[in-house]
Amino acid sequence: MGFAQATTEKLADAMKNLAKADALGCIPENLAQLYNLLGIICFDIGRYDDALINLNKAEQLIGINMDLLQPKIIIYGLKEDFRNGLMTANQMKLIAPSDYLGYKFAFNLLVQSNRLDAAEKELGKAQKYVSPSMDFYFDKMALELEKYKVDDDKEHFNAALSIIKKALKTVNPTVTDVVDSYINAAELYLQLEIKN
Repeated sequence: MGFAQATTEKLADAMKNLAKADALGCIPENLAQLYNLLGIICFDIGRYDDALINLNKAEQLIGINMDLLQPKIIIYGLKEDFRNGLMTANQMKLIAPSDYLGYKFAFNLLVQSNRLDAAEKELGKAQKYVSPSMDFYFDKMALELEKYKVDDDKEHFNAALSIIKKALKTVNPTVTDVVDSYINAAELYLQLEIKN
């Protein structure tokens, strides 16, 4: 009942029924799904501490899992708990070292905490282990824009434009990637004109 109510956006009723199912006892596989769903519901309604508790309970039952780590790291970012967020990103990188997602989360947390040198090193690590992707190049571009905020050097805009150009030549971009690249380039050229 709780699962059905969660899919129809009856979140309060879903939480009550899931809590009742937990109290009555479930087999571990169902219990892990129950905690995962409770974690997602709590996340959706902004009860981040409760979401973390439920996601951790699910993790204790099924082990470390990328699907559980992603909402946890987002919550850590929202709470500005950079230490736990970076530890979670490192777990993601250990599970899937050739996937950019763990590096991306770590990069975003480091930028959010104004640790640009560490964020740049994170991109360097990603470059060693992950095939280049548009996300990687967009993060490199974002880093240049963050550096501009610090030193006000317009050369960061030119560096960002070069990164976009390299990305389009290196990666086999989707139509969406190409459109996003052109929009980003247009915004960069506009910023360059405004700053001159």
